[in-house]
Amino acid sequence: RPVFYETYPAERARRGITFKSITRDSPVAREFVKNNRRYLRESKFITAGDLRTEFTIYGDKVALFSLRRRPPFAVLIEDHDVAETLRVVWQELWERLGPAVG
Repeated sequence: RPVFYETYPAERARRGITFKSITRDSPVAREFVKNNRRYLRESKFITAGDLRTEFTIYGDKVALFSLRRRPPFAVLIEDHDVAETLRVVWQELWERLGPAVG
């Protein structure tokens, strides 16, 4: 399990930054969401194949993360139109899923 998951959520919550997460339903994810309230996070599950990367949309930026690779890496795209398009797609999925868990 990457160090990212052990440090980032606590630091983000300490700064008062809320977070919404769509993740594949799995035993690991079910454990992960037990800390949602503490980490200012809402989560929803999807049934899907293995999600091998993560992405975060914030402001006019989209960060794509590959945390399984050694070393892990990220790609940052700073473009208003790309961020807005992915935000619309993400929000549509969020609204179609059931209630938040955790």
